[in-house]
Amino acid sequence: DNDMVSRLCAEYNPAAVIITSPDYYGEMTDIAVLRSAVPGDIPLITDNSHGSHLAFYGDGLLHPYNQGSNLVVDSLHKTLPSMTGTALLHSDISFNTRELLSAMKLFASTSPSYILMSSICACLDYISRNHGEFDLLHDRVSDVKDSLGNMGFSIAKYNIQDPFRICIRDTNALKLYRYLAENGLVCEFADTRNLILIPSLLHTQNDFDVLIRLCEKFQPSAPSDKPDFNKRIPIRAMSLREAVFSPSEYLPVEECAGRISASPVTPYPPGIPVIMPGEMVDSEIIEILHNHNITHMDIII
Repeated sequence: DNDMVSRLCAEYNPAAVIITSPDYYGEMTDIAVLRSAVPGDIPLITDNSHGSHLAFYGDGLLHPYNQGSNLVVDSLHKTLPSMTGTALLHSDISFNTRELLSAMKLFASTSPSYILMSSICACLDYISRNHGEFDLLHDRVSDVKDSLGNMGFSIAKYNIQDPFRICIRDTNALKLYRYLAENGLVCEFADTRNLILIPSLLHTQNDFDVLIRLCEKFQPSAPSDKPDFNKRIPIRAMSLREAVFSPSEYLPVEECAGRISASPVTPYPPGIPVIMPGEMVDSEIIEILHNHNITHMDIII
């Protein structure tokens, strides 16, 4: 809600507005519209960890930097052929090199990994020589989505969506994940209602053909549209500090109703805590945790 963003910026004058786009399921924010809602003196920072590849498709128009984000973080290893732990930070003229390096000193190691840096260089060199492969990958992903849809699978569709992400919505998503894995096809992630695949330039047509052949033998079952999260803030029973330093025990979530959480419980995705230390567990919290396949949590004794 961009009107809400404008109101919040006017009321609180934040140091920055930080968003994640695309998210794990492939849903994207209209960065250009959001940028117009955020006052020009407030930086817009985008965690583009799952969207590095967008810079190389369709002239990069979907990449947050080209839509007006002042700072963009790209985790190359999530969607591009680069080693785990490799990332790039993009900045417009809102920040100069001295400012960025000064901030990085707070977190950076004095012993950088030249293996990882070499991996970044190799990744970008590979893409520069195979730039046209993104169009081929896009066509393959589109064909797979159409084929799965024709088989009765529910494919997540958002107003703005990463064109390379495949998100199958199914009541038996975990069962589908295990079935595919048992037959040699390991997907990125599954929760109780979604199966996520993140194709890359290194996937061949045969990989997509195997996916289709296996899915032909699985009976799809579309889930309800009930949201994964409610937006109600749990009741706080004690301070965060008091809760963190209190003795605790590790219990099945179904035994935690009416008890106080001793640690944050954060399903990923979306990486947002369902409950924080010091907050009360209730039936709605338990249902959310079950939906995200979380079976135990730390509870204050």
